[in-house]
Amino acid sequence: MEKLKILLIGLGNMGKIHKRILENNFQVEIVGIVEKDKTKHKEVSKYKFYKDISEINFEELIIDGAVVSTNTDSHYKIAKLLIEKNIPVFVEKPLTTSKKEFNKITKLAKENSSVLRCGLIEIYNPIFKYLKNLNIKNIYNIHIFRESQKMKERKLDNILFDLTLHDFSVLVHLFGKKDIEIISINSRSDIKKIECIDVSIKINNIPILISTSRESQNKIRNWKILAKNKQYDVDLINKNIEIFSSGSASLEGDQLVKNRSSKSNVSFINSEETGKLQMESFINNINSKKLDMNHFNLVVDTHEFIFNLMKKVNG
Repeated sequence: MEKLKILLIGLGNMGKIHKRILENNFQVEIVGIVEKDKTKHKEVSKYKFYKDISEINFEELIIDGAVVSTNTDSHYKIAKLLIEKNIPVFVEKPLTTSKKEFNKITKLAKENSSVLRCGLIEIYNPIFKYLKNLNIKNIYNIHIFRESQKMKERKLDNILFDLTLHDFSVLVHLFGKKDIEIISINSRSDIKKIECIDVSIKINNIPILISTSRESQNKIRNWKILAKNKQYDVDLINKNIEIFSSGSASLEGDQLVKNRSSKSNVSFINSEETGKLQMESFINNINSKKLDMNHFNLVVDTHEFIFNLMKKVNG
């Protein structure tokens, strides 16, 4: 079987991860890398190197797909060029932070039926696959905490696009987009950029708190799902779910009597790497040669929700 020829655009933090995953996938080969930073040339010396995508002769270089991992402000221009050439494209999240650009690029992909995927990596996490298969009923509430330490040396997107986007994409993945209501938004801005935000919403009448911050002293990636007779404590960093069942407390006279809940533990420490699963989905999509509407609709729903939040935050 002939290998798929992949062009890698951008060799930053995520670009290096994509490079490693692509190199270890027997179905593909990297036919070139686009990276403007000359200090990274040695890292890609065995590949054809381009400083800019404009240097590529698309009539000569055979490309079956492209992975875009550049700064967000360049996503639209690069993705548009590739889609117009009917080259399947995977773009790191967010697709763009411009509502106008987002509408144009998704419309173009849909009209051309071109493969377009976005790096909403958490939807491939085996932990969320497990939770989705449980089909949890009678959920009382969900609390989500995604916190990171301050990163001064990195150019990061607005926190809604950088972090909140991930958790909302998972919510849509788990529960669909039937009925979404924004209850409240509390945020703190630093130098005209939101660094901490708490968003209270309801999805299908389930109360949900999404708390995201880049001012934490610790990295936290936790979910708590409280349902009737069950509680699921999810630790994404340690790849673990603690499940508590059937605990209760009651008063007997002046005494508080507690019936301890049973606890079970599900570990995903040996599960396949989420980034690998994400890239395999893109490769499968290349082979199908058509737009994956389930993924496309999730990308649209997720970004539109963040655009709505941005609008409310900005007044």
